[in-house]
Amino acid sequence: MEEIPNDGVSGGGHLVVGSIKFVGGMRKNVLAKLAEKIVACGVDEPAKGG
Repeated sequence: MEEIPNDGVSGGGHLVVGSIKFVGGMRKNVLAKLAEKIVACGVDEPAKGG
């Protein structure tokens, strides 16, 4: 919320784990920031084979 204060971002609690809410008109900004956060996590490639 601090990084994009005017977008009305809030996170889910126990009932809605993994969800985010935000002002619809600010979708592009919110999703761009979310994508930056995901990239910064350094997600591993899935293992090949069974």
